[in-house]
Order: sequence, then C-alpha cells, then structure tokens
Amino acid sequence: MGTAAAPRAESGRGKIFTSATLALALLASLVAFAPQVSAHHAAGASAVACDDTTGEWVVTWTVTQPDYDWADGKTMFIQSNRADLLFYPAEVVGRNQSSTVTERFDTPGQKVLDVTVSWVGQVPVEHRITADIVGDCAVRPTTGDLTVRKVVTGVGRDGAEVTASFSASVTGPDGFATVVALRHPDYTATLSDLEPGEYSVVESAPSVAPVETTYSPADAFLVEAGDSPTVTITNKYYDGPAVSATLATSCGLGITGVLRNDGDVEATFEVTSTVVADDGTLSTLTQAVVLEAGRSVSAPVAPDALQVVVSSAGVELVTSDHDPGSCFAPGTPTFALACDLNGSKVIVALDDQGTFPSDYELFVNGAPYGPVRSGDFIERIAVDEGAQYTVEVRSGGAVVGVAETFDVRCFRPDARVTPFCAVDGSGVTVALTDSGELDSEFFVHLTVAGEPTVVDGPFTTTDMPRYVIAEDAGYTIEVFANGTSIGTEGGSVDCFKPGASFAPFCAVAGSGVEVDLTDDGQLPSTFEVLVTVDGVTTTHGPYLEPGVQRFGLPEGTEYEIEVTSAGRSVSIERRAVDCYQPGATFDLVCARAGSYLAVTLIDGGLPSTFEVVLTEEGGATAVEPGLTKAGIYQVPVEEGRRYTIEAMSGGASVASQSFDVNCADLTGFNYARSCDGYAITLANGATADTPGSSAVSYTVEVTTDGATTTRVLDIAPGEVEQVITGSIPEGAQARVEVTEASEGQVRVDEWTQNCGGQAAPATTAPPAPEVATEVGGLDAPVEVAGIAVEADDEADVEADDEVADAPPAGSQRLPRTGGNPLNFGVAASAVAILGAILVVLEKRRLGPQPKD
Repeated sequence: MGTAAAPRAESGRGKIFTSATLALALLASLVAFAPQVSAHHAAGASAVACDDTTGEWVVTWTVTQPDYDWADGKTMFIQSNRADLLFYPAEVVGRNQSSTVTERFDTPGQKVLDVTVSWVGQVPVEHRITADIVGDCAVRPTTGDLTVRKVVTGVGRDGAEVTASFSASVTGPDGFATVVALRHPDYTATLSDLEPGEYSVVESAPSVAPVETTYSPADAFLVEAGDSPTVTITNKYYDGPAVSATLATSCGLGITGVLRNDGDVEATFEVTSTVVADDGTLSTLTQAVVLEAGRSVSAPVAPDALQVVVSSAGVELVTSDHDPGSCFAPGTPTFALACDLNGSKVIVALDDQGTFPSDYELFVNGAPYGPVRSGDFIERIAVDEGAQYTVEVRSGGAVVGVAETFDVRCFRPDARVTPFCAVDGSGVTVALTDSGELDSEFFVHLTVAGEPTVVDGPFTTTDMPRYVIAEDAGYTIEVFANGTSIGTEGGSVDCFKPGASFAPFCAVAGSGVEVDLTDDGQLPSTFEVLVTVDGVTTTHGPYLEPGVQRFGLPEGTEYEIEVTSAGRSVSIERRAVDCYQPGATFDLVCARAGSYLAVTLIDGGLPSTFEVVLTEEGGATAVEPGLTKAGIYQVPVEEGRRYTIEAMSGGASVASQSFDVNCADLTGFNYARSCDGYAITLANGATADTPGSSAVSYTVEVTTDGATTTRVLDIAPGEVEQVITGSIPEGAQARVEVTEASEGQVRVDEWTQNCGGQAAPATTAPPAPEVATEVGGLDAPVEVAGIAVEADDEADVEADDEVADAPPAGSQRLPRTGGNPLNFGVAASAVAILGAILVVLEKRRLGPQPKD
C-alpha cells in the first residue's frame, strides 16, 4: 500500500517546479476509470503534481457521483482498500458530487488505488483508479553560486608573460563581503550557497599594473536561487614585440633587408650571414639588433653573403640565398610554326631567366641569322612551304636548350577514292581532306580506259566529287593540290560478284549435279546455267536469286555445265556422272573353326548389284547373284584345294583372284583386312628344342594417306604369336606391306577404305548396321549349298531372295548374307587366325580372347 512519503532534505540547488509545469503534469496524469463509467457507475480520476519543497509526487484520487437524474437523493458510499486512506466525507449526495483524497510518492511509475462504491439498495461496485508518474520531482533550490574569472592579454613591459596573482572583493545583500584570490594559471574562484540578491565584484590594485581593465557584466548583478552567474575581469597588457623582416637580392648589391618591430615593447633580432672565407671555406657571422617599439632598421648583412637568416627569440623569420652566377641566366627558347597565306614563319621566343640580360645568337640550318640579340625577344623567321629548317639559339657560343627541326607543311592535303554501287549508276567518290593549318585547292584528273582524261575542279575540303563509271571499266584518278600531284589510284568498278560451285549427287530417284549460285556483290546478279550433253546445249534460267539448282543426268553421262551472268562466264565444270563404282577384294582367312575367303564388296554413291562366283579347280562352280550391299562376306573353303573367286557387277568382272588353301602348313604369318582396318598375326612354328630353329624377323610398313609407320618384330622359337591390328579412317588411302628377312616381301595390300560410308540416295536413309552373334570368337556361319556365310536378319534374307537372279545352269548358288552384309571385324579376324595357328602349333592355346 502506498503511504505518504516523508519530506526529503533540501539540497540547496535544483530545478524550480513552476506553476505551469504543475498544470501540465496535472493535465497529463488525469486517468479515467477502467472500465468506462456507465450510467450506473461513479466516475473516478487521478491527478499528479510535484511538491518542489519536498521533492515528492502528490497524487489526488477523486470519485464523482454520475450526472443522471436517478442519482438525485442517492447517497454514494466510497470505501478504499487502504485502511489509512479514507475518503471524506464518507457520504456523497447528489449529481456531480465528489470526494477526494491525496497520497504522496517519492518514486515514479504507475500507481493503483482500488475502491468500492455502493448506494443504498444497490450492489457494491469495485473500481480501480490508476495514475502514471513520469520524470523527476526535484526540490526547489533556495541559494545560488557565483564564479569570478580572470583573463590576462598581452605581455609585461619586459615582453614576458604576466603570471602574477590577483584578488577581487565581492559584496552582496545583508552586509555580505569577502575577498577571493585569482591565481595563475586558471585565475578562477567560485562562491557557493549565496543568498539571492544584488552582488558586485571589484578587482584589488594588481601588482603589475595593466594598460586597461574591463568587467563583464560591467555593473552590479543579481544572483537568483538556483542560478550560477560568472563575472569576468579582463586585464589588457602590452602587445609587443611584433617582429618582421624582409630580404631581397640584387646582382649589384647582393642581399639587403629591413627589420621591423610593430609591437609595444622592444625586440631583439639575430642576423646570420654565410660568406666565403679567404681559404675558400664557408663561415657564418651573427649580429644582434635591438629595436624599440615601433622602430625599423636596415638589416646588417655581411657583404658578398651567400645566405642570410633573420630570427627573433629563436624563431626564424626569413631566409634568402644569392648566387652571383645567376645574374646572367639565358632562358630556354620555345619554337612554333605559324602558318599564314601571306607567308609562313617559325617563331622563336626567349625568356631570359637572369638578372642581367644575356646575349644570344640565332642560327638557321647552321648559318647565322640576323643580328645578335640581347634580353627577352621574339623573332619571326620566314620559311617556305615544303622546306625543312633546323633552328637553334646560342648564348656565349653554347646552344641554349634543344635545337628544333621543322618540316614546313602548312598545307597537308589528302584524298581517298571510295567505290560505290548504285542501281542508277555505280562509280567512285573522291573525299578531299587537309590536316594542315591552311586550306588547299584541289583538282581531280579522271581517266577511264579508252576515253580522254577529264580535269575537274577546283575543289575544297568541303567538296566530295562523285563520278559514275561503267561496271568493270578500268579507271585512274590523280588528285592535284596547290598545283602538285598528291597521288594516283586506279581500279575498276566491281559491284556485281556472281559465283558458282558444283557438286555431284547420287540418288536412286535420279543422279546429277548441284549448282550452288552465290553472289557477294553489292548489287544483285542474274544467273543462267548452260548444260551441254553430247554437243547439245540447253539454257536454264534466268535465276534472280542465289541458291542451289539441281540438274538430273543419267549415269555415265559426260557433261559440261557453265554458269553465266550478264553475258560473262562465271564458272565451268566438265565431268561425268559416276555414281555406281563397284569394286571387290579377297583375302584367305585361316581359322580353327573353318577357313574361308573374306570377300570385301566396295560401292560408290549408289548401291551396285554384285554376284560372286566361286570355282573349285576340278570341282563345282558356285554363284551368289544379286548381292545389293557393299561389305564383307565369308565364303568357306576346304583345306588342300585351289579356288578362283570372282566378283561381277552389271555383267562385267570387278575383281578376280585364285587361292591355294594350305592353312595346315602355315609357317607363322596371316593377314586379313576388314571394315575395322586390318589384322596381322605373326608366329614361329618351331620350338626351342627344334634342331636349327631360329628367330623369324618381320618388317611391317603401314602407310595411311601418305604417312608411313614401320615396325620390326623378331619372333623367337616357341613364341606363340604377335597380333598387330590397326584402324583405317573411312575414305583414307591405305597400304600394308609385310616383309620377312629371309623370304623377302610376303604381303602387299593397297586399298581405299570404303565400308558403306558413301552417301545414301536422297530418297533412302542408309541402313543401320546389324550386330552379329559371336560363337567362339567368330560370327556363327549358316551353311547353304555347302558354303558358310554369316547369318542375317530373316526379313533381309527374304527381301534379297525375292530380287535374286537365278543361278547359271550347272552351277551351285552361294549362300546369301542378306540385305545388310555382316562385318568381319578386327577382333574376329584375329581370333580366326589364332585358331588356325592353334592347329599349326599342335594344341598350343593362343590369345587374345575375342572382344566386341
């Protein structure tokens, strides 16, 4: 429960709580009941005020009868929850009647009072009244303070700082009187707890008499409760010394100067001169000069001094240096070319740096020019356009600065010839420029082949003459400026730049030639294409836009195609349509699973139809017609027999070769070519214990597109095998040569790699390669009519069977491989060859294992 706080002791200083402040506090702290007063509730409020005599907050709690008619005659009873805080009177009768009680607090914060309000015959109502106390409540001061401060300016008569002590008398109300001491260096004294009233301060006579004494405030003044005024006493003494010095140099007088004392007291100067002694060393001479206030004298400088320093009280005032050699100091010349229609000139300007004027000599191209000059001057030397001049200035026989060379080019004309293209007439434009300071006069001489020269002009740099010249006509333009030729340029107008390139194409729907018409000119060209076959020429076009034109021609047709534009030939090509280019190669492959002939069918831009004929000496002939895909086929053969194999296309023989199958007597070499490249297997069938056995040396030379690599391999007895494989890029020229040291050349193979990579006909997408099933490292053969070939897709086999030609009478038919021939890869070839070597080496197992 809050209780009235005891009064706090007065501090003698603090803030005065004014009546205005009290009113604002009362207004801010009025707080209504919560919840809001209704017609059946009394109104409650609080007011907060500061008691500045005790420093306490006073809260006034008020409860008021509501202003309603029903309240007339009603008696309101108010009961506080604090036993020692009673409302008086206890009864409140009538509307707007109030009862009030006060409470004191010495700390801020929210204060709360709970009350119970009741009427006769009514249920009592409990209410809470709140009051917010913020800020400080300070005790009002009753006394004041006074500070006396001393200020000293200037110096004493001796020029030294005044450090004496001073005193001042202070008098006030009720006979108050005291003396305060003001001591160096702060010169301040403070009197506290003074009764309010009028006071005065007077300085006692100081031991060092000032020139002037002033007071602030100047008269008597009031000290109020809580106030702290300051009285300042200022003693002004002498200003001096105020010293200054000036020095000057002269080639006639050396260093001279003046000393000044503008202060109130005398000053001492020290003048130090540096001179050259008789022995050539430097020495110094210092002289003291005492000046009274307001005096000035000439500085006592030693004759021929090289340096003079003036100081006062240890502070340097001024320094001056003098070099007698600087009396004559020729200035560095500046040069400039001044261009003028009335005559150009080189301007030479000299800025003499010496005290006395120097003598100069002027030379142009090494020869004296004009009279000898002295002092500062500007000379204008007349020069001729196009000539070169070197100008130099000398003084005392020596060159001053750097000589300057001028190429007099006040006129700097130039011309640029630029071709232009336009539908209404092409030609050239002549741009005239002049980077010089003077404008040139131009004439243009135009000569077109077979025509007389035209002279045009005069022109200035603001002109840009334009001349129309026929396409392809040769021209020469010569430009003259100020009567002199400045250059010649020739050429021809080339605004139409038609071009053409040719590319054969192969397609089942019809082969022929593609003509790509191009135009890099600034004006569009018109094209015509002339196609000549068997002496008959047909003209196609005109074509108004660049692009590709396609002309169909039968297979084997020899043609000439010429592209023209505006009557001029652009490009010509002569060749024949050759889309069918069948070819074949054969290799004997010895394999443990069964030897075979590897037939490689090669094709051009369009697929050819092949037939393969196998003839056994003394035996049957087998024919496989209607092979329509290039690739590698396997034709089984038997040991100890001789075969002739031939590939035909269109009734003509493509290739033929005979083989003696003697794989059982293989001495250690086998070779096979495939679409992956080639495989060479080397072995030595002898063993280490074979009488007379020795190493076999092979040289393998592989050339691809002219680049050759060579390997030499020595196969020792008992060394099973070495496999050499290599890949050949599609379309590359390849050659493989194997040589054995004792037998010489044992194998040469040359071919152009073509494994079906030719462009397919435009109407047919190239077939995707199929993957063969491997058995024991070889593609599983399918036996048809006693000849093993690689298995293929049934649909392809059926399709090929439909188009196959009937075999010749009395012949066997080779088994078909289907529409997509199976590749016999490097790995398969290597494994097959190893199988053959296994037979030769009698049950020796050879690697490597087959891979995809």
